[in-house]
Amino acid sequence: MRTLLVILGVVGFFSAALGGDDFHARTNTIYKDLLAKGIAVTDTQSLKLPAPAMPDRLDKAGQLAALKQLAGDDYQIEDLVRAAIVAPHIFKFRELDASATDARGRAVGVWFVAHGNLDKLTTKTLQTQFASGSTRVTSISDADLLRRKIKVKAEPGLEESYMHGVGTLLDRVRIHSTNHGMISRGKDSIVAASRLDTRFTKDADFPNLWRSVSIKDDGKEELGPVNPYEGAGGYIRLTRLHEPPGAIFVEVHQVFLEPKKWFDAPNMLKSKLPIVIQSEVRAFRKDLTKLSK
Repeated sequence: MRTLLVILGVVGFFSAALGGDDFHARTNTIYKDLLAKGIAVTDTQSLKLPAPAMPDRLDKAGQLAALKQLAGDDYQIEDLVRAAIVAPHIFKFRELDASATDARGRAVGVWFVAHGNLDKLTTKTLQTQFASGSTRVTSISDADLLRRKIKVKAEPGLEESYMHGVGTLLDRVRIHSTNHGMISRGKDSIVAASRLDTRFTKDADFPNLWRSVSIKDDGKEELGPVNPYEGAGGYIRLTRLHEPPGAIFVEVHQVFLEPKKWFDAPNMLKSKLPIVIQSEVRAFRKDLTKLSK
């Protein structure tokens, strides 16, 4: 997740999939747009994000049914929900049609159960949990936003922010990205949604760009030319489970463009991400346990 959030800086079946009224879809406009429209990559093409596997207001039986559908024949429910750092997680990597000659559409989904206190996950905690130590994340000030004619909303149960992140993906690509994010909080769930803000693509202070990274013989980094970057969004949804006590269902959904110049092999991300994601899922579980004490 931390690796994926480098890209984000730090997120007809619509109503049926959400199971009717949904607090986050009503209040979190970024989340709503990601589900309804996706991330536009051309005038006619968008990268679609899936609806959550665990919508609000499911009873115990409904949550169990959602877990069983997700687990299929590959996982035992008892294993997925056990309170262990090394409990299994589910990871899926999909290719999406981006209708672009110089980039590939990608979708990543991660589902797992962590144990802790959902109410102790503050905005600051969420931002630090899903940003790697090597990623520098800066909150863009109200003054800087005002100069760009952008105003942040202040509403009960909803936190809006603009964050600029600089990080390296798989030691090969340096990404600078400004993301518009919203965190909505329900009684038993939290949604953190984010998308790359194209208004900052050519911004002098907080640009959206990428550069290749190579290591010279003397061990120093060498950065390639600057390239604009657009096309990324996703959400993280955390839901309190009825059983077992203290269990939190976490799902992460990301869609993004992968420029073909990022890696030599087209399947680099698909092959490298599973072990990275495993490490980050375990780190999140460990951190949540510490936070909840």
